[in-house]
Order: sequence, then structure tokens, then C-alpha cells
Amino acid sequence: MTLQSVNSACAEISPAIGAAAVPADVQDDVERGYAELAGAPVAVRSSAIGEDSATATFAGQQETFLWVQGAERVLGAVRDCWASLYSPTAVTYRARAAQDEQVPAMGVTVQLMVDSLVSGVMFTCTR
Repeated sequence: MTLQSVNSACAEISPAIGAAAVPADVQDDVERGYAELAGAPVAVRSSAIGEDSATATFAGQQETFLWVQGAERVLGAVRDCWASLYSPTAVTYRARAAQDEQVPAMGVTVQLMVDSLVSGVMFTCTR
């Protein structure tokens, strides 16, 4: 798989997913769940199946959208998360991690935004 072939395939697949309608049952679930949040801003986050293992970590390979408001925008962000599974970055990473033979799949999390004054990330390493 060459970078050119990856970019060519992604140029067709990702926009097609991004332009597709969200399935009616998913749309109903998202709209119902978002209505329970009374229009509050949310984070729409990708979570690819098998994205973290002993040999690979996919953090940051797919899209995350913050401060999304409105059911239509949430649905658009869900669809854009799905499409990001086929971005050149994500496809190339899967190929390098020898996971290109697996069928990629993704769940998308919609969660309430928390407006923090301070935040951070901590990494640990064990041997």
C-alpha cells in the first residue's frame, strides 16, 4: 500500500460517508438522547474498535468535536467521526500497525461537555 493509493482511496471513501444520511434508528437514538441534555453542549468522540492494544494506540487518529450544540450538528459530528475512520492518517496508521486486514469499526460517544478551569493528561509507564 503506497501513500498515493491510501490518499486516493480515502479521497473517495471519507467524503462518501460524510455525505451519507445517518440511519434512521441511529438518528432517533441520538436525537432522543440529546433532547435529554436540553440542548447543552457536548463532545462527540470517536472510539474505534480495537483502537488500543499492547502493540498500538490509536488516540488522536480519528476525529473529536467539542462544544457541539443542536441535534443536527451532533448528527453531523457523528457522521464526521465515522468518516474519519477512513482518513489518510487513520488508514496509514492501521496499515503500519498491521491491522489493515481487519475490518475497521467505530463507536461514537456523545458526552456532556464539562467547562473546566484547569485540565491535564497524565501518562504512566510500567516495565
